[in-house]
Amino acid sequence: MRAWLWLPLTALAAGGEVVVSVAPLPTAPLVRQEALVSLRNAGAERVQGRVELTLKPPVEVARTARVGLDLAAGATVEVRLPFELYEEGAHPVTVRVVTAAGEAGVWQGSVTPVGLATAQLPVANYYRQQGAVPPRPAGAVVTGVDPQNRLIHRGQPWVPIGIYLTPTTERGAKELAAAGFDLVSLGQMPPVATRKYLDLMQSWDLKVWTPLSWSLQFAEGDVGRKKAELTELVAAVGGHPALALWESIDEPAWGGQPAWGLREGYQFLRALDPQRPIWTNHAPRNSVQTLQWYNQATDLAGCDVYPVPMPQTQSNLPNPTLSVVGDEARKSVATVSGQKPILMVLQGFAWATLSQRDDPQAVYPTFAESRFMAYDAITAGANGILYWGCHYTPRPSPFWSDLKALVSELRALAPALASLPPAGGPVEVAPADSPIAVAARTYEAQPVLLLANRSGQPAQAKVRLPGATTAWRALSDDAAPPQTGGALQVSLPPWGTLALTTHPTWTPRRPDYRAEGQIAKTLRPLPLEPGNLLPNGSFEQDDQEPGQPDGWQARFPFTSELDRTVTHHGGASLKLTSDAADFRPLLVQTGIAVQRDAKYELTGWLRSDTPGVKARFYVEWVSDGHYYGGILPWTSPTATWQRFTVPVSTTPNTSGDLYAVVQIEGVGTVWFDDLRLVAVP
Repeated sequence: MRAWLWLPLTALAAGGEVVVSVAPLPTAPLVRQEALVSLRNAGAERVQGRVELTLKPPVEVARTARVGLDLAAGATVEVRLPFELYEEGAHPVTVRVVTAAGEAGVWQGSVTPVGLATAQLPVANYYRQQGAVPPRPAGAVVTGVDPQNRLIHRGQPWVPIGIYLTPTTERGAKELAAAGFDLVSLGQMPPVATRKYLDLMQSWDLKVWTPLSWSLQFAEGDVGRKKAELTELVAAVGGHPALALWESIDEPAWGGQPAWGLREGYQFLRALDPQRPIWTNHAPRNSVQTLQWYNQATDLAGCDVYPVPMPQTQSNLPNPTLSVVGDEARKSVATVSGQKPILMVLQGFAWATLSQRDDPQAVYPTFAESRFMAYDAITAGANGILYWGCHYTPRPSPFWSDLKALVSELRALAPALASLPPAGGPVEVAPADSPIAVAARTYEAQPVLLLANRSGQPAQAKVRLPGATTAWRALSDDAAPPQTGGALQVSLPPWGTLALTTHPTWTPRRPDYRAEGQIAKTLRPLPLEPGNLLPNGSFEQDDQEPGQPDGWQARFPFTSELDRTVTHHGGASLKLTSDAADFRPLLVQTGIAVQRDAKYELTGWLRSDTPGVKARFYVEWVSDGHYYGGILPWTSPTATWQRFTVPVSTTPNTSGDLYAVVQIEGVGTVWFDDLRLVAVP
């Protein structure tokens, strides 16, 4: 591997009371990158505050690292500040000493790494390496990757159609499976609970991916403990056929995560578990060059992109239209040099609902827009699609019905999507600059074409697949275009899509869920008792998901349900159950509006039939990076209902809102009822 060379930095700079100097920056990639900063207090008074290092890559946003400082008069100290840098060009670097009184010292310089473009990236596709270390498994794996970059699950080509949801009830899981989703998420849980969940998902034909997040970041924290926890997890569930993928930390490049630490975590897990690949999702930002370095720590890559409504404002990308999906998919392919599969994360929500669940102005993607985004991703090289944000989307609703219809179509097309391109050469599209993109696949040896007009204007093109002589048929209620001399005369509306095949009888179906979507109009607003700031605090309403309280989100599946046989008041209570001693199931409600600098009282009723199980409830918020709230200490409920009270003071609370949590610990069951948050004098 070529070494990195760095131009010299200015050696010394002074400002205010503190003299700041910076040593030359590191010269090798994928190792700990730290700036060594020397500080001398030239003043007569003690300096207390922080040191900040800000680095601005040419095509990235500026990133700042901080460390606390307490420096006596005349004293000298050295501090280390981490940074990440994988971009060619000049990078301005600023180091500041900041106190309560303002800036006490500053250093400014720049650094220009060279050799990045020609550097040999150290880790290729794990599934293609010869003499790979760690060795690839000799036998069958749960999920792998074939030489054509297709995912293989239990020996069969697989195109994941996933969703960022963890089903919490049997009804919810079966609804996802019936719609065509086949991959759901699951956060880390104790092995006993995880195995139970995987068994249930497998019985409903659902696969699971588990985000390991910070557990794979070996640049910080207790790495020994992380290794032990990963080892225990893989030993407990690594052989389960329903566990399809691991996920690394989300959007690591955008978050400035140390790439070397992720690579070390990746290598540890790969040696520990050869049964399934590791996936990394990126933000629709960062350059190809930067992402190539981060993608050394993954087997699958991709990004999330959500362009509705147009013009999209998710990022500073130059394309503000729907076709940014295909742009980012092609970019993702480039970040792995075409050597690893790509999973694209698409829009399953309306932006407005992220801040207000029932915003009447929320703009969801139409069915046509969602279909275009899926087809655009596939024609650009995506090997699978996942939908994020559906936990913010009312279900049922017209959008949810449209999304289920699209997913059903994609699932029906899956045998073709998982196939290889037909023989005879690439599809010919004329004119060459046509905005119509095409993906060619096969079904039972017959060609299948997916087409997408990547323009906001109508588009026409002549499309021909060499060797295809049989008449083309349209799929999924599309209209077949005219055919002349073996060529298709394609005409598509703005963002239009089309699916075609020469197969004489294959007719994949797309169910119509529109009638189901109209039920959303009858959903009631969350119940709010007079004086109580907690909507549905008595756990009475479950319009959204039968058996689950509206407005509350269960963080772990199959641990919570409304109980209409055990209540303190009204018609229902919340029942929380745990199967493991080290497990802490919980439900959370976010976005509860409160007054700043006010006093409240949080009350609730608890009971349990299990000696030893503990419970608590609390409200909490974050101000200036610190957590504040009112928390009921862990308590052991009795077999009779008991009332508990927690004082709450919203000082400080810069956001004017908070979240509420109910939680248990240990093996057993606890019932919660009549939670109230009320203002007090």
